[in-house]
Amino acid sequence: MRYIFLGSLVAGVVAVVLLVSTALAAPPYSVGYNGTAVTTAVPGKPFTLKLQVKNTGTTVYSGVKVTLHISEGLTHSKVAPGDALVQDDIISWSNVPIEAGKAFYPTITFTMDSGTPLKTKLNLWVEVTGKDMEANSANFSITAVRSVTTTTSTSTLSSADISSMFQSVY
Repeated sequence: MRYIFLGSLVAGVVAVVLLVSTALAAPPYSVGYNGTAVTTAVPGKPFTLKLQVKNTGTTVYSGVKVTLHISEGLTHSKVAPGDALVQDDIISWSNVPIEAGKAFYPTITFTMDSGTPLKTKLNLWVEVTGKDMEANSANFSITAVRSVTTTTSTSTLSSADISSMFQSVY
């Protein structure tokens, strides 16, 4: 009888551990940048932040709410998709369906307040919640800089190419 009780107790503990570890597993979705990460901004000049909330699992989520908390010092001027609820420094999208393997792409244009001291770091916090899913969040930092470096492409021309261009012009 004592062995049956101990066996039942061990089985019960294992079941609880498995249940808790399953409940605490990472949510099957990610929050990140859609394209190039925006980590710097020039005070007084607009910049666009493109985010991606991706369902990396096999379950279809409906009723998902994506909430963006905006730091003081940032002003939003354009929000897409346009069905967002904008209230003070919070932008949210409700009832977002996210199919398995698909993503939701919110895009927001901000301006960092003029006069923001250089090297000041402002934060944005994205929170994702929904029915039957574990809540998740991600933080994004934007640092004030004097200018933003843009990527340019360069082409290499041989001396024969330059000579050919020169001859065709003259």
